[in-house]
Amino acid sequence: KQWYQRRVAITAGDDQLLHNVQVNLSRAAYNIKWKLHMDKEGTSNRDETATSQLKKTCPNLQTPFIATPPTAGVSMDVMMKNTSEFILTTIKEAKVTSNLTRSQQNGLKSLRQKEGLHIAVSDKCGDFVVSTNKAYKDLTIAHLKTNRDVYRWIEPTRRAEGKTVPVKEPTEITYKSQLTNKRDHIEEQCNVLIQDIAQLRGLEKRFCNLLRTHNSTLPTMYTLVKTHKVPEGVDI
Repeated sequence: KQWYQRRVAITAGDDQLLHNVQVNLSRAAYNIKWKLHMDKEGTSNRDETATSQLKKTCPNLQTPFIATPPTAGVSMDVMMKNTSEFILTTIKEAKVTSNLTRSQQNGLKSLRQKEGLHIAVSDKCGDFVVSTNKAYKDLTIAHLKTNRDVYRWIEPTRRAEGKTVPVKEPTEITYKSQLTNKRDHIEEQCNVLIQDIAQLRGLEKRFCNLLRTHNSTLPTMYTLVKTHKVPEGVDI
């Protein structure tokens, strides 16, 4: 508990943080309840058709349209409720002492009110870094291009006349669609791998139900400027 309090004290009082935590706790509770329910149904005396139909009626845990899951039992419900209350209470009650002077706080507030600026800390030494969103984006793209053995650019594509062709003028919607398709493909590959391992090792189907992933979220990459490697007086 003390470790958790130290972790959340840094950002306590942030309404957006509290909202995000509440949303994530609700999603976690729904996921746990649905997985427990599907596991229970999958190991009952029902036939394969009934189990398959259950999985079809369960909306694959796609937010925001998630059907309310059946109760997971009194003890499990109480445990999840207590865990949720503990986390939220810890965040609300954490005492925060700012390490900024009043003048610095006003300056940071003024910067945040300006559009087009990216505010962050640097890598390693924790310097205060302010740049335009364009400069931050250009630095990130440059990092990706210089590490082609790690990152690979995925061009947006579409289906036309039975063929996959590149999109000439991709929009933000196009990129989001591409990311969604890629996420679904990776998710399907992971679920197939889990099923193959279970069959190879002779594991029960309930293990597959517990390990299968739904409504996955792709990780987000953030880049930090290495100010300690930039010579003094050089404009990056």
